[in-house]
Amino acid sequence: MSGVTVPAVEHAATGEILEQARTWSDAGNHISELAAQCRGLGMTEPEVWQGAAADAAHHRLSTALTQADSTGWAAGLCGTSTSGYARTLQVAQNILKALRWVDPMIRIDSAGVAHTEMPALLPLNGVLTGIAQSALTLVRAVDSATGTAVDALASHARPVPVVGWGDAEPGGAAVMPAQSINLPYGTATVVGDVAKADRVITLVGGVGSRGEAAKAKQVRFAQQLAGEKVAVVSWNGYHAPSNLISGASGELATTGGARLRAFQDSLRRINPDATLHVSGYSYGSVVVGQGAADGHLDADRVTFLGSPGVPVNHASELQINPGARVEAYTEPGDLIENISSAATVGKLAYDPAAVLPKNQGIHGADPTSPLFGADDLLNPGGNGERAGISQLLEYGIDRVDDARLATGGETGSHSAYYNDPAVVAALRE
Repeated sequence: MSGVTVPAVEHAATGEILEQARTWSDAGNHISELAAQCRGLGMTEPEVWQGAAADAAHHRLSTALTQADSTGWAAGLCGTSTSGYARTLQVAQNILKALRWVDPMIRIDSAGVAHTEMPALLPLNGVLTGIAQSALTLVRAVDSATGTAVDALASHARPVPVVGWGDAEPGGAAVMPAQSINLPYGTATVVGDVAKADRVITLVGGVGSRGEAAKAKQVRFAQQLAGEKVAVVSWNGYHAPSNLISGASGELATTGGARLRAFQDSLRRINPDATLHVSGYSYGSVVVGQGAADGHLDADRVTFLGSPGVPVNHASELQINPGARVEAYTEPGDLIENISSAATVGKLAYDPAAVLPKNQGIHGADPTSPLFGADDLLNPGGNGERAGISQLLEYGIDRVDDARLATGGETGSHSAYYNDPAVVAALRE
């Protein structure tokens, strides 16, 4: 509500605002309930249909339900916040009405200052002015808080992209062939022509990525990203941890980061003019971060997906190419960020400094923190300028929703990245 004045408050259509708030709340709750019912019916668990296509369909449907659930939850909270704002307006309206009732001879101007020409009433001017301006101050404060909250909630809910279930990749293009190559410390699978591509994407997997099933999944992801001028390398050139226990160590990331730097240098020698893009998933993001922390990583764009932490405090500390874009994303319901941040939502509420991305977690800072300085993969823009109050609130809302989704039965979010059409589309840009 811009320009909070006495006339604006007195003529505010609180009834209409409350009705709109109820509509948002009801619609949001209905959407969340439908998503929960779909999960409860087992719609995300194909029992007969098996294989790669079934796995992709399962994750896409699960991702869509999770995003719908989050959207409904956010809409419901928008309704609740707006309803509280309308109730505050009603309180202010009643206060102003009562002041006018004290004596009709007293005039209250738009700024809340009381005026009277009668000497006997002059002592009341200061008292009534204080009450009226306090009411306006209350409305301004609630107006600002509600606007910030609604903005953060609206940013939290993103639309679910529509992608054909039968498409091998966005647009339905034919699947490009993959070629395996041997590396000094492992293997890589290449989709596309690295020497002729305008852009080369290097995918770095995480825990368990040495397994054949994991490799096959990453190759399918590479085939979705590849195009006529885009080559993709599924890189397995480091000793990826086989389980979460070994994944708790940063030693493998240190060794892997050095090998990744050498591999990127080899890509640059093959194609000096290409844009090099490195994307690390889960523990792979730790490898990418460690590689760019310990030395220069030849990358024009870096993406952290489902990251348990990055060993620097700010994106600007990464030793990558000048002007390189740094971005991060965590799927709704993925609790991986709890590993990388010691700050709880409670700490965020009472002490915004608690979310400062210091190396508090097991692998370092959370790259999706507004204070880390990375872009949001799905909502790019403003690299390094995301640390406003609204962004901090959005970050806290995201963490609350992650916990809510996890306790509500969403357990597959951390494995959903490679089958999320929005992630695929963003990485292809």
